[in-house]
Amino acid sequence: MVAAGGIPLGGRVSAELLQSIFDPSSPGHDGAAVIQGDRVRAFGVHLPLARKGIKKFGTRHRAALGLAERSDAFIIVVSEERGVISIAEDSDIKALPEDSVADELPARLHDFLRKHLLEGDAGPKSWHPLVNWKEKLTSLLIAFFLWYAFIIQLGAGTITKNFQVPVEFRSLPAEYLIESIGPTEISVSLSGRNQDFSFLNADKLKISLDLEDSVAGAQKYTITNDDVVGAPDTLSIVNLTPKVIKFNIKKIPPSPQEQ
Repeated sequence: MVAAGGIPLGGRVSAELLQSIFDPSSPGHDGAAVIQGDRVRAFGVHLPLARKGIKKFGTRHRAALGLAERSDAFIIVVSEERGVISIAEDSDIKALPEDSVADELPARLHDFLRKHLLEGDAGPKSWHPLVNWKEKLTSLLIAFFLWYAFIIQLGAGTITKNFQVPVEFRSLPAEYLIESIGPTEISVSLSGRNQDFSFLNADKLKISLDLEDSVAGAQKYTITNDDVVGAPDTLSIVNLTPKVIKFNIKKIPPSPQEQ
């Protein structure tokens, strides 16, 4: 057996499921996920490591090469740190150049499928589109999902998105009120990998200003990254526009009963 161990699952393949499995806080994120058909059959699976030493690679690449040494599989491995895509096949592993990965990866995959599915010991086989059509459709959907995950999401590298974020005030003493606020929203630019944005709830983003020690009068507050609330640690705050908020703090007159 090539793979061992793991936790049975049986869930339908989706981007959200795979992101949950491989989240660093997940107990099974260090292992492999086994997909059969349109289901994730298990996760946290242990893969064999390469027999030969490859000092420049980590455990993920050694596992990919270990599979290539023990099977005829076509293995795609992605470096989490650099986003580099490599192919392990026939006991060898090769990193694809970033400028040609979009062309070379599908070409290599096409050659592999033609060699193993359409050709055999008896020579080329006939292609019957209606034979085993369910299996073929499932394979096509999985191939599309992998293409989206590896090329569109991981291949895109770091991206930046802008969000209009409301301003809120907290800890204002009860005897004061705020008026003449400008602006009421700040443009926040966040940077990170495309898949990291899936963990962001944009509705929870806000600029939160602490006014506990404020006094009455015109105010000018310079916003910093520390004032941004709701951004995941995996995303970086690269810009705030504008950086200054102006408002007025007014003391509430006492009621006649209090005079």
